[in-house]
Amino acid sequence: MKTIRVSLGSAAALGLKKVRIDCLPTTIYIMTPGKCRARCLFCSQWIQRDYLSRVHWPEFTVEDVVSHLKKDQRVCIQCLNYEGVFEEVMELAGRLQDKTGAISVSAHPFSREEICSLHPYIDRISINMDCATQSLFEKIKPYYSWKNHLSSLLYAKRIFGAFKAGSHLIVGLGETEEEMGRMMAWLYHHELTCSLFAFTPLPGTPLEKVKKPDITYYRRLQAAHYLMYDRGETLRFENGLISNLNDDIPPEAFTTRGCPGCNRPYYTETPRNIYNFPYTPTESQRNLVKAQLKRIDTPGCNDSTCPKKSQ
Repeated sequence: MKTIRVSLGSAAALGLKKVRIDCLPTTIYIMTPGKCRARCLFCSQWIQRDYLSRVHWPEFTVEDVVSHLKKDQRVCIQCLNYEGVFEEVMELAGRLQDKTGAISVSAHPFSREEICSLHPYIDRISINMDCATQSLFEKIKPYYSWKNHLSSLLYAKRIFGAFKAGSHLIVGLGETEEEMGRMMAWLYHHELTCSLFAFTPLPGTPLEKVKKPDITYYRRLQAAHYLMYDRGETLRFENGLISNLNDDIPPEAFTTRGCPGCNRPYYTETPRNIYNFPYTPTESQRNLVKAQLKRIDTPGCNDSTCPKKSQ
């Protein structure tokens, strides 16, 4: 492998590009350079190979990237799905192991043998469900198998240990609040991490007309995540909503939740419309979050534009 893609913010943090940005990433995000064959309906890989979500990923030589890394930086390898990607990830992990503080991998399910082979080189792995229900998964990620994703997650937890394997969930694909809450609870119960993303409609993708999730809906799920993962509370549900949320939620509940040191700035949002704060919210932002949480109407996604809700 001669080249690798680097998120624009990470390229700025490494000094590979000069970019005006108000918040640099605290993790260096790199992406394997092939063409993804999975074609998930929300993904910008439908449009351009050098984009993932709303982020541009310019290409650099591996040598340039490795030479600019610092020992205390975590590197997160984002894996596209194509023939030979695992061999490239192994090569990358081997080259990075002595150059950086820690390595995470975000990928589709690798085989059990591959997971075991990768384990000595990295400390965390994410196998991304994206969807909260099987019916949504089968519509939006038809290349993959729901059951295989779940079994791969459980096996990865056995190999990496408690809360060192996990998944990402995309809020706003057509699920209900209870469905998302139950999926988060399943991950927590099995000692798997859970990161939340806000769905981002991207022009040219099959889901380009689906609206972003309502901010109150998203804030409630962030609060539920905090109550489970930080306080060990069990979620309760009533009429499709989480019924035991409370007002005692600190500002860090609304920051990016992922691997240690991950802030992932503006991955699925703009600085003017923040879902996951990449820094501790300011006082005015904390007041805004409180107001968002207290709204009386609490819709999920927009029924007129979302895929058919699961039954």
